[in-house]
Amino acid sequence: LIINYHDEYPSDDPPSFILSCFYFSKIDLEKLCRKIDHFLFIPGEVCVYDWIVLIKQEITNEFIFRTNFEEQENDPRALNGYNIENGEKIFQYLIDYNQRREEELFQNQLQTCSICTDIMPGLDCIRLHRCGHFYCRPCLNHYIRMTFDNGKFGENLHCPQDHCKQALLPTEIKQTLQNEELYEKYERLTLQHGLESMKDIVWCP
Repeated sequence: LIINYHDEYPSDDPPSFILSCFYFSKIDLEKLCRKIDHFLFIPGEVCVYDWIVLIKQEITNEFIFRTNFEEQENDPRALNGYNIENGEKIFQYLIDYNQRREEELFQNQLQTCSICTDIMPGLDCIRLHRCGHFYCRPCLNHYIRMTFDNGKFGENLHCPQDHCKQALLPTEIKQTLQNEELYEKYERLTLQHGLESMKDIVWCP
């Protein structure tokens, strides 16, 4: 949202604006422009913050990415670089960026381990991708080794959280163990267990 604060704002008229977004279609940006145009402006009062709230609500509640585009009015205030053919790549980029930023924020804040309840920097914790639960490295390391010794590995090695059935990813196990020999043993037994559970596999004598 680009705002031009002219001399008539806020005494007489609302400011002029441009909406720019490279991953929204032009027709939907034009729709947002019309929503702002219809927003009640009271002379003498500021309105930009209310516009921002309105845009957020429209995107959250009603915004739909279109595959069939209606005829556009070509509103010059709506600037975009949206290409439907690149839509999936753009959305995946946004998801990946959001995950990276969440991880950065997590690592830079103090966290409380759900097992030992110690408070420590997020950098010293492992957050599980599938469920979002996190634990300090020593606690998760001990849990993995103990579970491994009890004969559970692969998809049977679940998150320590009560009632959570999400399995740990191999990368998370490797990152936590930091022991190549033990991790190779884990991989070997996981593969063996997987082959043994397949009904169409026959071992050559």
